[in-house]
Amino acid sequence: MSPARAAVEDVGVLASRRETRDELARYLGESGFRADFLTRLSDDELRPSARAVVLFPDDFEIAAVRRFLDRLRIRRPDLLIVVVTRAPIVLEPAVRARDGATTPVVLPRPPFGWSIVDLLRSHVGTNRR
Repeated sequence: MSPARAAVEDVGVLASRRETRDELARYLGESGFRADFLTRLSDDELRPSARAVVLFPDDFEIAAVRRFLDRLRIRRPDLLIVVVTRAPIVLEPAVRARDGATTPVVLPRPPFGWSIVDLLRSHVGTNRR
């Protein structure tokens, strides 16, 4: 691990399936990230130090997911949002490019763990606080 990557970065994760949470926590931990699991569609549980959120929205009500994404992009415009879903088209209005906010990245489900880690690393490396 290079000196620039020595610090652990916080990542919020919202997934309803325990298997998804456990596997992603292990993979992120091995890659130098600390996963904090959110229990609901709210940024109240997100650490101020979080650099990214990985969201698995398929098990949540779609209108609530859209509201969460809108609110998150307004309150934390520098936050990388990775959305992993089987139905990306239903979230399209909430993930469109907007002035002043990082555009969410949408990955098809099931994702490869390395694709999520690569996105996180590229965002952290180019967007240090």
